Amino acid sequence: SKQGKGSRASTVLQLAKEVTGGHPFPLSKLTVVRVSACLRATKIQSGDQYLGELRAMHVESGHSVGELLDRTFKLCQRALRRDRGPECRAPEYRLDLIAEETLWQKLHGQKAVMWPILAYHWAVVWMLREIELREVRIKDVSLGRQQNRVTLM
Repeated sequence: SKQGKGSRASTVLQLAKEVTGGHPFPLSKLTVVRVSACLRATKIQSGDQYLGELRAMHVESGHSVGELLDRTFKLCQRALRRDRGPECRAPEYRLDLIAEETLWQKLHGQKAVMWPILAYHWAVVWMLREIELREVRIKDVSLGRQQNRVTLM
């Protein structure tokens, strides 16, 4: 809305004046970075829009946006958009989608893992890296049948 845009314009102009100590136009790379850092510190969700408004004010006051200033704006806006909203996570691994008979298939050979599919499931459940999985021995696992608990040392 016009009211929101006007509010953003006055806020970002005041911020630019404070970081430069006076009249901010024409904008410099340092001014844009400092304004961006201030917006980032406030954790405002629409910080990139504030920078967009600052850029528009720079152009409307008759100054050009060179390549360096353009790149600075883009990098700062990208930084302000980072870490907004929910995390994008990989889909959860579903153990129940694997047929049980495949869990117990054995591989043969000198260095073969005896039950590779079962070992993979084990690693996923315990969030083990490959090197940690390789080091697991039977003595490292204890079953607590009363508490329905498996402990990995």
